[in-house]
Amino acid sequence: MHARAVRRKTFAWTTMAFTVAFYVGGLLVALGDEHGGFGVGLVLATTALFLWAIGWDSTYRYTATHVSTTHFLVTTTVAWRDVAHVDSAAGLALRLRDGTTLGSVAYGDSLLGAFTGYVTHRGAQRILDDAHHATARRPSGPVPRHHGFAWRRGLVAAAVIYSPILAIGALKTSPLL
Repeated sequence: MHARAVRRKTFAWTTMAFTVAFYVGGLLVALGDEHGGFGVGLVLATTALFLWAIGWDSTYRYTATHVSTTHFLVTTTVAWRDVAHVDSAAGLALRLRDGTTLGSVAYGDSLLGAFTGYVTHRGAQRILDDAHHATARRPSGPVPRHHGFAWRRGLVAAAVIYSPILAIGALKTSPLL
C-alpha cells in the first residue's frame, strides 16, 4: 500500500512558493553572471533545497500499519499499534506507548496556533486518529522505531535543483565556448 501524506496546505505551498522563487533566482544569477562564477546561484539553490525539505518533505505519512514523520530527510517510522494517541494540544504529535512523542516540524507548536486553537492541526489529527483507530494495540514493552535516511526524495530534489545550475556554470566556464 502506498503511504498517504498529511500536510498543512498553506505551510507547504507557501514554502514551495519561496522554494521556486529562490530556485529561479539561483538560475537567473547563474545565467547572468558575466565572469562565470555561479557560487551565488548555488547558494540560492541550496536555500531552495532546504525550504523544500522543511516545507514539503517534513510531514506525516501513514499506511494501514505504520506511521512516519520526516525531519529534514531523516524519517522515523513506528507501527500504529505502538501509538497511544494522537494529540494536538500544543502542536500535532503522536504519543507513543512508552510516553515519548513523535512530532513534525510542519505541525509544531506556534504562537498563532495557540491563539487560533490549531485549526489545521485538528484536521490532520482527525485523519491520523481515523487511521490509528483502525489498528490493533500492542499491550506493553519498548516501542521499536525505525530511523532511516529518506535519500531518494532528497537526491531527486537535489538533482532537479543543482543540475541546471551546474550545467550553466560548466558551459559558461568552458574554454570550448
